[in-house]
Amino acid sequence: MAEKPVDVRRILRASFLTIGIGIVLAIISIIFQLLSVVLKEDIGDIVDIINSLYLLLLFPVFLGLFFWTGIRAVKAHGFDAIGAGYITAFSYFVVGLVERVLDILLAILLVRGPLDAIGFGSTEMVVASSIFGGLIGLSGVALSAVCGFGMLVFGSMVNFVVGGFGALFILNRQRQ
Repeated sequence: MAEKPVDVRRILRASFLTIGIGIVLAIISIIFQLLSVVLKEDIGDIVDIINSLYLLLLFPVFLGLFFWTGIRAVKAHGFDAIGAGYITAFSYFVVGLVERVLDILLAILLVRGPLDAIGFGSTEMVVASSIFGGLIGLSGVALSAVCGFGMLVFGSMVNFVVGGFGALFILNRQRQ
């Protein structure tokens, strides 16, 4: 049996909305992180709390977004469960890549720039410091970037499954 060629335009069309929503959510996260570092006193503490709550809410929001992406890949674009998984993994990878680049730029700004960054740390910075110890400066930023890209690969695999489950959910409902 001959395999069908991959239709890149169809994949991009199916993932475009999810990537856009994800990038907007990532930019909002970066803005909150920057504000929590820049603002001082009581308002800085309030922004810290809002940032923490936003980061906690991002997990279920992204889980729902990628589940919905799997559903949408089937309903609007005619993919099967595997195709929906690919679209979801691709969407996650692009959104995560943008988020990692923004995190790295913010970390470089804070390490090299005039801002006081006591207490700042992205997810990949926490992972890198827990695995390799407390690195500081640009070497810490570089190592956290490596951990961040490893997290991208793992997250893509997880979201392949999430999108596939979304597709299976809607395919099962269509059969009934």
